[in-house]
Amino acid sequence: MKSNFYLDHQSTQYKMQFPHENSQSLFIRCQSNALFNKIRMKGRIRRFFTCLFHKSCDLFSLSSLTQLDSTVNSSEIGLRSVPLSMIIGSENRCKDFDNHFVPLSELNHHRWMRISDMFLKDEPIPVIELIQIGKYYFVRDGHHRISVAKAMGKKYLDAHVTVLHLQGESLSKLEKKKPNLGFELALSL
Repeated sequence: MKSNFYLDHQSTQYKMQFPHENSQSLFIRCQSNALFNKIRMKGRIRRFFTCLFHKSCDLFSLSSLTQLDSTVNSSEIGLRSVPLSMIIGSENRCKDFDNHFVPLSELNHHRWMRISDMFLKDEPIPVIELIQIGKYYFVRDGHHRISVAKAMGKKYLDAHVTVLHLQGESLSKLEKKKPNLGFELALSL
């Protein structure tokens, strides 16, 4: 049986071999946490002023858009680099994020930070899945990755894109509802 001294000595040796590993991970985790808190505060302020001007802060709902029209066809166009500014809605998570993909609650704090850690460590990020209608995109999978990328100031993300072709007036209604870019830029902090 090994003594406690031997086990303590072994763990000390391990820490001495890799002293930067734990401190670097802790530093990255602190950066992720600070970034999460910063964007949540900015999001609250932006939503407050947006409400004052009677504008919506909600993500567009793909399901409400497709209920109005019938889908003529869909096609996968594969991997693309997509501008984050053109992602305006979600297939099924509109109540979890605002229209800037800021999380609306603390429920997914740990998931958000884990993805932020991956970005900060330059680890490979899984590709997001988007649905394209006209020139706009809706998220099928990857809400947290988009949120973190926007918080870090990234402009593009790689995505698997499926194009939906709708028959009806939804696309023109979407164009009219799309927030005015000047108003959006004025509220950006």
